[in-house]
Amino acid sequence: MRTEKVLDLFGGNSAATKALGLGSTGTISNWGPVVPRGMAFELQHITGGLLSVDLSCYKSETRDNPDRLAEIERICRVKRKEKKPD
Repeated sequence: MRTEKVLDLFGGNSAATKALGLGSTGTISNWGPVVPRGMAFELQHITGGLLSVDLSCYKSETRDNPDRLAEIERICRVKRKEKKPD
């Protein structure tokens, strides 16, 4: 999620800081161009999707590693089979 999208939605740094209860306008300034991942998911939730997480903004050791992804998919397949009723 890009910080500029947050500022556009709320009408600037001061308004966003106040609406989100962040304490000081420096908090958002410290984010840089990209909202921290955890805050991005929180903003997506509290805005009902008006702001949405763009995972391409974030490096992911899992998403960018085909071997890890394959292992996660394998585990999920096993778990889904375990949950199926007989």
